[in-house]
Amino acid sequence: MTKRLTSVWRASQKLFACSACSRGFPRLSQLEEHKATHQPLKPFMCLECGKSFTQKTRLKTHQSVHTGERPFSCKICGKIFTVLGNLKIHQEIHKKGR
Repeated sequence: MTKRLTSVWRASQKLFACSACSRGFPRLSQLEEHKATHQPLKPFMCLECGKSFTQKTRLKTHQSVHTGERPFSCKICGKIFTVLGNLKIHQEIHKKGR
């Protein structure tokens, strides 16, 4: 699939729109997660530095800054990541090189 077709396909998949900013998401769960960014309340606070987050998962990811934990590694080149999504984006580099 070409880049243009991919972007058109992705645009058509954004079925759920945020009422605050109109950003679109393909899944309702992603919209719900995004909505929290518009809330002033950030109940999950890092005990190391005091930074607060709207979601517990975001706090857990942030804590790797302090622990150095990087649980996701590329099987091709060995580069390590704190977030699975970043590993998946990185792996596209190897796919393009085929």
